[in-house]
Amino acid sequence: MNLSVRNGEGEYAKIALEGSFDAAGGTGFTGKGGVTVVRDNQLFAVDAYSFWLKQGGGATAHINQNTLEKIDGQVPFMVKDGSPAPLIQGSVNGTYDPNTGQITGTGAVYLGRTLDYDLGGGVQLKLLEGSGGNADVKESKLERLGGVLKAEIWKDGNGVVRVEANGEYNVVTNDLTRLQGTAT
Repeated sequence: MNLSVRNGEGEYAKIALEGSFDAAGGTGFTGKGGVTVVRDNQLFAVDAYSFWLKQGGGATAHINQNTLEKIDGQVPFMVKDGSPAPLIQGSVNGTYDPNTGQITGTGAVYLGRTLDYDLGGGVQLKLLEGSGGNADVKESKLERLGGVLKAEIWKDGNGVVRVEANGEYNVVTNDLTRLQGTAT
């Protein structure tokens, strides 16, 4: 059975299901199948941030008596914050709960654009687009980002140092907790 998932903007996902349909008992469809997101789709927003499913596939939908119970597998996503480029892009290997609208899992996450931090005294730290690696997502909140961070230190508008390092960024507290590597 092939299904179309739609919202007010039209179809955003296709589901190819295998299972059983109970027409006589009235309980409907029970089974599972592959999900393909056919266009980017916003799931929810909190304050200035919105969480989106990205076009792609690799997830499995689980349905019991016509009710979507969960989607699990590899789910590509992005987080937007009002800027044209996404703040974060990645994919999570985990579970989406349609009852809560939340995703929990681990996966790969990369900065979707360069982020600037003013350190005072004319000094600026830039975390460069594409920095990232592994991450932990709990209830749709990115909690930790570890891996390769690419950064530049600027002084009075001039690039002074470029750093490529192994590090860790705590998204919850907005702290760069560890940075080590090479500087040029």
